[in-house]
Amino acid sequence: MVVFARRSGYPNVGKSSLINSLKRSRACTVGGSAGVTKTSQEVHLDKQITLLDCPGIVVNNSDEETVSNIILRNCVRLEQIEDPIAPVEMLLKVCLCECGVSCEAVGVCSKD
Repeated sequence: MVVFARRSGYPNVGKSSLINSLKRSRACTVGGSAGVTKTSQEVHLDKQITLLDCPGIVVNNSDEETVSNIILRNCVRLEQIEDPIAPVEMLLKVCLCECGVSCEAVGVCSKD
């Protein structure tokens, strides 16, 4: 029996690194920014197992919070970010509110 496995997900989350780790060699190119893997690549782990390294997948959505989430997950190259304010505000909101700091005082979020 031959096993063929495909790994997909957000860009820059370690898909290629996982395959390199399983292969115990540098079979896939890796990098610190999104978009290093440009095309799908088959990697033969052994005679019966083939892995498929795929580029990251990001669903296109114009919702501001979703765009900020995608930016904060390092799925967008820095030079492609048009407005850095929204993701920074979101990061501050999450960090300050989770630490118990009144984020309303610094104008990041309003009290619900």
